[in-house]
Amino acid sequence: MVIHVIGNVGIDETFVIEALPTPGESILGRSVMRDMGGKGANQAVVLTRAGLSVRFVSACGRDERGDEILGMLASEGCETEAILRRDVASDVSVILSLPAGENSVITTTEAVETIDEMAVAEALGSSRPGDWLVLQGNLTVATTRAAIAIAREKGLATAFNPSPIKAGFEALFGDCELVIVNQSEAQAFTGRSGEDAARAIVERGARNAVVTLGAAGSVLCRRDGAMLRAEPAPATVIDTTGAGDSFAAMLLAARLRRAEFDMECLMAAARAAALTIGRLGCRPAFPSRAEIAEILDVAQAGD
Repeated sequence: MVIHVIGNVGIDETFVIEALPTPGESILGRSVMRDMGGKGANQAVVLTRAGLSVRFVSACGRDERGDEILGMLASEGCETEAILRRDVASDVSVILSLPAGENSVITTTEAVETIDEMAVAEALGSSRPGDWLVLQGNLTVATTRAAIAIAREKGLATAFNPSPIKAGFEALFGDCELVIVNQSEAQAFTGRSGEDAARAIVERGARNAVVTLGAAGSVLCRRDGAMLRAEPAPATVIDTTGAGDSFAAMLLAARLRRAEFDMECLMAAARAAALTIGRLGCRPAFPSRAEIAEILDVAQAGD
């Protein structure tokens, strides 16, 4: 079984600031980190650290940042043959980190938007029934729709984390094994929150829906009618960057040790997110291979 992650990759530049600037204001900040990021890359890295067979499909420029990206992916053990080199600037994210651990992110998508319908068709050409497709919200709606349709035709299960949100994503939920959203995304897609939002996503056809609720934990609704709610794992908030990606990837990794999405999956994902927010940065904050192995062993042994 192969996990096909199709999404963005870029370079993250993190700055610590005291407060967000007002229009026209210049502020001082402290540059604290430069590393690889992007929701697609983040989820691919965590899944790879979980010991899964991951094929990461993305795009970057033929520039210095692109060279950095390939080197960082290789250092994680991720294959790079499916990273498309394009004649555009590699994507970059500027992360503004506030003292309380919250952050604001500015992201470019010029490179990832070169992944079109033809590219995803080629990327999934070697996939087999039983594989998984993992998507986020950085592809265009048309490309995302094409990828999910190909996955359905080829017998792949799709996990969809539609962030950042785009109008039209909600029409694709019916072909997904899992849809995972946070509180604001749930509200945008369904007009509801919490359990009601998770139920609404399942009513639209998703087989499983998870809504993350920050300090209130997470909820899971399954097509069989089960509704589960998990508390967050204890954590000291240092930096929330990447916590959602850590949660999403570990949710799937735990599911592959279980018969279905269940409470053990939610708890494993919560533990991974708690470790991530307790550290500064994104990739360096993700659980290590040893930490992930311990989390997954606990999930597998759960009742």
